[in-house]
Amino acid sequence: KFRQHMARTRQDYVGDVTATGDVKSWYMLHYYPAFSCPHVLRIGRTPGPGPKNTCDAHLLPSIAKKRNDTKCLVYSVGNPWHYAFELGLQSLLGNDACEIHIFHDGSVESKPNINLHAWNIKSSQDGKGDYENGKTLQETMKELGHEGRVIDILKIDCEKCDSQDWVQAKAQQILVQTRGTPVPTMFETLVDAGYMIFAKEPDIHPWRSRRHFLNVEWSFIRLHPNFSKGANNEPS
Repeated sequence: KFRQHMARTRQDYVGDVTATGDVKSWYMLHYYPAFSCPHVLRIGRTPGPGPKNTCDAHLLPSIAKKRNDTKCLVYSVGNPWHYAFELGLQSLLGNDACEIHIFHDGSVESKPNINLHAWNIKSSQDGKGDYENGKTLQETMKELGHEGRVIDILKIDCEKCDSQDWVQAKAQQILVQTRGTPVPTMFETLVDAGYMIFAKEPDIHPWRSRRHFLNVEWSFIRLHPNFSKGANNEPS
């Protein structure tokens, strides 16, 4: 049923959004959380796109230790927005509990125990993505010596990023912001790989409404691919 809904959603996208341009209604009608996380925590105190919804974030250090990793691993792609999420995570877990990496080619202030990298993450598919001069996620993991490591949280604040790359990296949680035009293929790719939505948060800040577009924050968690076969994500 879930995959059938995906197919209908693609048709709705072509029929509804292309014809009417009503992006906000499309996002309100499609893709709701289909997995109940035991402890959803919104990390980050500032308003705007900085804070993110996480699943059982307080368990990240213990989960990493069970994998024999010394620390949990967090990748944050895009503008850190005053480090709302990253500093919030440190406040929750401790300054040195997670290895945090930020990828942004702009000028940002350095923070203790946060690793800054002056490049953006681009798609591995030629001609796609916002940052043609950046590095792919796989290239980044190799350069940083993270091949074979588990990314506990992959936080994405960019447009047209390649969800297939996220799947190959096997990130445990993907926190992504979509902007404007719906991207049904992103949802299909993630669900087919075993990711399910556990939180959805539209950004209804007035200045965005004046610009007639909508940002939506999505939180995905990686489960066994068989889980989605029994999920029912019909629009309500």
